[in-house]
Amino acid sequence: MRPTGDDAPDRNHSLIYWQEQAGLNNCRLARELQELAQAHGDKNVHPDARRVRAWRHGERPRDPVPELLLEVLRRHLGRHLTLAHIGLDPAATVTAWPGTPWVSTHTVTEIINCTRSDLMLGRRDVINHNAAVLTGDDLLRAVQPWTTATPDPLDMPSGHRHNRIGLREVTQIHAVTAALRELDNLHGGGLAREAVIGQLTWAASLLRDATYTEKVGRKLYAAVGELASVAGWMSHDCGMHAAAQHYFLLGLRSAKEAGDANLGAHLLNCMARQAGHQDRPQDALELVHLALYGARNTATPTIRAILHSLEARSYAVMGRPDFDRAAGLAEDAFARSASADDPPWVGFFDASEYYATLGVCYQIAARQGESTHATRSISMIEQAIALRAEGRIRSKTFDLIGLARAHLAARDPDGAVAATNSALELMAFVDSTRVHDRLRELLDETAPYAGTSALGDLQARITTRLDG
Repeated sequence: MRPTGDDAPDRNHSLIYWQEQAGLNNCRLARELQELAQAHGDKNVHPDARRVRAWRHGERPRDPVPELLLEVLRRHLGRHLTLAHIGLDPAATVTAWPGTPWVSTHTVTEIINCTRSDLMLGRRDVINHNAAVLTGDDLLRAVQPWTTATPDPLDMPSGHRHNRIGLREVTQIHAVTAALRELDNLHGGGLAREAVIGQLTWAASLLRDATYTEKVGRKLYAAVGELASVAGWMSHDCGMHAAAQHYFLLGLRSAKEAGDANLGAHLLNCMARQAGHQDRPQDALELVHLALYGARNTATPTIRAILHSLEARSYAVMGRPDFDRAAGLAEDAFARSASADDPPWVGFFDASEYYATLGVCYQIAARQGESTHATRSISMIEQAIALRAEGRIRSKTFDLIGLARAHLAARDPDGAVAATNSALELMAFVDSTRVHDRLRELLDETAPYAGTSALGDLQARITTRLDG
């Protein structure tokens, strides 16, 4: 069946996305365009809702309407958009990374080149040579084509019969990926990063060198995209942020070739978490909104819970009142979740992760001045700790640091000391730069209590751990 309405492949999803972000329905957008045109002296511009709908369906408006559209959207969004952003620049080239087209052969080649270079340099040299991460408009230009790009025809070599692979090999890749992800969950990304990158090189080489059916090829792209998400997450956990973002972007392109909108939303979720960790809440929020839009027809309740909890976190960091609405959407979605409907990579977002994620959101909101949220934060994070699987050491460490910060937000230094002491004991078993970053933030938040003996001793212990 051919898609209809705003989900048909020839629709201008870029315009649809930004129009929805601006909160403008078709009637209101048409009215504001006409008012702006009259203010500019363009008396022949008088669109209606039907005309706006035609633009959404792929028709390009005549000049000067594209520039007027930009001006209206800029006013509502408070950001500098271009014609390429809203899908109305006929000369624009769709790229996933600066200068790199969204083409399957380029994706495979870049994954192989990236992983091989990474393995040759080694972790320390990759950190030392880390380029800056994409932010703001540059980041949006890199990810927004995901909403409109469609899978390329499979370009397979005419290999020999012994190079032919089937679903069994793809299943094996997923099994290895699950094992590597579990190592990351248990001990942090530093332990197995090189292993997952080596696996990613091999899997991408299968895309380039092996032969397979259409069905197997699409599933192989999904397996490569999932591997790239793990490689990116381990790199992020080690503090290799540019490398992490590059793997996430390559994974997003692989998800496009797989035709898997949910996997693409997962890659954007990873990038949003990275942006949040780097104190870029606006980037995180826009990545989450893009994920919600791109997976609007496919996301399970659990996936929606993940994305809305990240949305709530960004709003909390920015002190925006939308926090309560987003937190409520996360709670409602998680209440409807059913693991049988979820892809395997969703498994990390169990009840303990849900309580921890929203608990931290309430902790952030409490630090921003909503002191009534501190009690709820403590309750939710304590629930997360009680539900955590025994071996999830890194997650427990994060939970305990979050609990300590929640106690500080509640003006309870004794509770903060107890939680931090437990976190410090677990840190000996974790190789994670992110954990150290969170501990450093906790140290900053103890400053108002520097004169007390208990926290004074704790500050010294935290400093020793950070310097060790």
